[in-house]
Amino acid sequence: MKTDIIYLFFVLAAFIIFTSGCIGQTPSLGSENVSVSDVFGEKPNVIITVISKPYDDHGLPSLNLTVEIKGKSEYPDGYYLAGYELWLKPEKGYSRQVYTILPGEMANGIENITIPLDGSYKTPVPGTYKIIVYEVIDNPHTLTQKREIYQTVLGNFSGQKLRVLGEPFINYEQINVIGPSAYAIYGVNMTIQNDGDLPVYPFLILSIDNEQAFSDAFTVEENYTQGSSALWARGIGPGETIAGSFSISDWRGKTGEGFAPGNHSVKYTLYNNIYNSNLNQYVTENISILTGSIVFIK
Repeated sequence: MKTDIIYLFFVLAAFIIFTSGCIGQTPSLGSENVSVSDVFGEKPNVIITVISKPYDDHGLPSLNLTVEIKGKSEYPDGYYLAGYELWLKPEKGYSRQVYTILPGEMANGIENITIPLDGSYKTPVPGTYKIIVYEVIDNPHTLTQKREIYQTVLGNFSGQKLRVLGEPFINYEQINVIGPSAYAIYGVNMTIQNDGDLPVYPFLILSIDNEQAFSDAFTVEENYTQGSSALWARGIGPGETIAGSFSISDWRGKTGEGFAPGNHSVKYTLYNNIYNSNLNQYVTENISILTGSIVFIK
């Protein structure tokens, strides 16, 4: 019995000595005695330069940047650089991670990147946009840790400014040969100009008399291989004037039998999806309303 007690004493003593040595060699972020600066060290030098104006990238509002990160932090044993996170912070929107730079990706510490200003087919909110860079480190025995190392203003934008040029053209066809004439609508051709400084992603509500139909996204015919083309959904970037179309699938009115010949009143309501910080959600926003008429020939 005495021998067992002595043996247990030596085991406990050895464990205390061993763990004390480990703690002394490698700081732990979970320890109250270790500060973030002890783990991360000096901050690297960061410079971010805006190299484009906001533009549409096939449905995604985008901005091109050059990111330069020079110098490296020295980490304690067991810690390593996991990468750099770039977060976008709009004045009237919500902060979100828009890019990650992994270790070894930057040639000579410089990389050209493209970041989204909002989601697909979402019109960015006006206001000031900031970019924040976080340095991220990891350790197999602790949770991932990060710290802010840089932030700067990317720009102060007034928003989209859409206007329709000329008269929209409604695509329709006669749907019967025998009996009274009737017509179905398949879409609207429209030329749109954006005089603002952010991309705009319009959708259309077409009203004929007292009936409404909702369109798909604004599309443009583009060449993608030699001699071939396709319709691509896209937005209108700052300073762009684009002729495109809004597709409406075989709209025959509320009766389903088509529109009768003669004169009909028409209203074109262009709207977009934009983030509302007060409601903390995306909402539809009317951005242009045109009225006119159409005559279906007997």
